Amino acid sequence: MTYKITNAISKLTIFLFFIANYVNANDEFELLIGTVDEQALTSYELNQRIKILINTLQLEDNIGNRDKVREIALEKLIEDKLKISEAKKLEITISDSELDLFLSNVFKFPVEKKIEFSNFLNDEGIDEDVVREQARAELLWNKIINQRFAGFITVSELEINEEKKIYDNNIGSVQFNFSEILVNKNESKKDALKKIQQIEQLLDQNTKFSSVASKFSDSPTRLQGGVLGWVFSSQLDNLTRESLENMLLGQTSKIIEMENNYKIIKLNNKRIYGQKGKKKYDIINFSSPKNNDNFIKFMNIITDCSQDFNSLEFSEKINFDKIEKIEISDFSDEIQKDMNEKTVGEKTKIFNKNNNQYFFLICNIFGTEIEKIDEKIIENNIYTRKIRQLSRTHLNKIKKIANINIGIE
Repeated sequence: MTYKITNAISKLTIFLFFIANYVNANDEFELLIGTVDEQALTSYELNQRIKILINTLQLEDNIGNRDKVREIALEKLIEDKLKISEAKKLEITISDSELDLFLSNVFKFPVEKKIEFSNFLNDEGIDEDVVREQARAELLWNKIINQRFAGFITVSELEINEEKKIYDNNIGSVQFNFSEILVNKNESKKDALKKIQQIEQLLDQNTKFSSVASKFSDSPTRLQGGVLGWVFSSQLDNLTRESLENMLLGQTSKIIEMENNYKIIKLNNKRIYGQKGKKKYDIINFSSPKNNDNFIKFMNIITDCSQDFNSLEFSEKINFDKIEKIEISDFSDEIQKDMNEKTVGEKTKIFNKNNNQYFFLICNIFGTEIEKIDEKIIENNIYTRKIRQLSRTHLNKIKKIANINIGIE
């Protein structure tokens, strides 16, 4: 990629900072800030992209947050210009109806209500033409990739059998369903660290992980909001596996440094591979006020679910209830983590809530029957991985030979 930077990078940063803040007062203000294969890049487009990002991430529109997303917004704007330029060379087009349907699916509104969607964008100060250009670039790129590569991608029986063998050998193993935000180090480790730290700051503001991943991640999984799906524990590197093993469902990790990138992960779910149906439990819940010093003594003499608990020593002030076929997902993350490590006849640790303490005795576990994976699912997964990889590689190749000029006076 050829970048022609006039004067210093600092001058461009100051220039863009001035533009972004000036445009806050006057959205019609527009200056040329660069070109991509002779397509103009304007301050107005950049400002609108920043607004869209901030709105999508549900951030407060202030100078600090604009600074965090500006670099990413500019990079995505450049990529969209390249996608549109490539489509023009290949004479690939899309219709307005295709565009309307795509926007309807992305923003979750019925096609017939597109006027209400237009009004919403207007109320947010977002130019609908800029939104449509973003969507147009994505649709055109999908057509380019399908036209160029779809007919050449094959999934052989050998590939399916090899992956199926991995699955069959891992029946009963732990699988993690998690999402990732990945930033490649490329040539500058310092720039990559700065970017991942900015992403971490956005996540600390309770910004939706999938939204941040789809906008900022360098991984092909950004197209799915960063979701990797189910991955065997044995297939993960040590750092990622150790992080996931110590995370609760829905929890986000700190920055993880790998050899070639930085990443942040989020644990969506965890399971034993091959289990059929949702995991359910028959349990007995024992509870008592916190000031009952005999609660631990009572817990220690519990041996199985058939005991007469009322006749046991220390049973005074102890309440117990039998709960049948309760799903594991009905418990808090902390309880789920503890129960997943238990078998029939075992007790959980003692939990505290408000002024009560409680533990569970596990009487039965359901949903642990094993079933094998459908080969069609394996084939689709392999195909999807290949098309994503080719898509990113092709875009990077185009960027390397493109004529990109940023910071024109």
